[in-house]
Amino acid sequence: VGGGGGDAGGAAAAALEEGVFVSHSQEKFLFNDGRRGIRFYLVESSGRAVPAAVGEERDTRDGHYTYHKVEGFNYGPPLSCGNLTGVHRWMRDMCVGGGMPSGDGGSLGGGGGGFQYPPKLKGNGPGRPKGNHHHSAAAAAG
Repeated sequence: VGGGGGDAGGAAAAALEEGVFVSHSQEKFLFNDGRRGIRFYLVESSGRAVPAAVGEERDTRDGHYTYHKVEGFNYGPPLSCGNLTGVHRWMRDMCVGGGMPSGDGGSLGGGGGGFQYPPKLKGNGPGRPKGNHHHSAAAAAG
C-alpha cells in the first residue's frame, strides 16, 4: 500500500548530488607514445569521481604540458592552459562554485567567456591573510 515513494526520493537526492563537487584528485599515466599525462577528477558529494580535465605532455620527456577539459565534461567554463597552477585553481573553483553546466553562463566569471584566473594575492609571507585557502575538509581527507 502506497509503495514507490522511496524511489522518487532517492532519484531526487541523486539528481541533487550530480554536479556538486566537494573535492578533486589527480593521477599520472603514460600515453602509448611515451608521453606523460595527468588525469584530473572532480568528486561529487555522492563520492563519484568524474573525469574533468587532462594534461598532455607536448613531447616525450619534455616536461611541458597542455591542459584542457575532457570531452563530455559539461560543467563550468572552458579550460585551456599551460600550467598546473591554472588547472588547480580551476579545479578548486569548480568545487567551491558547484560546477554549473556549461552554456548557462552561471559559473565563474559569468558570461561563459572561459576561465578567468582569480587575482593573485601579493606576497606569500606571514602578512598574507589565513582565510584565503579554499581546501575543503573532504579534499583534505581525500
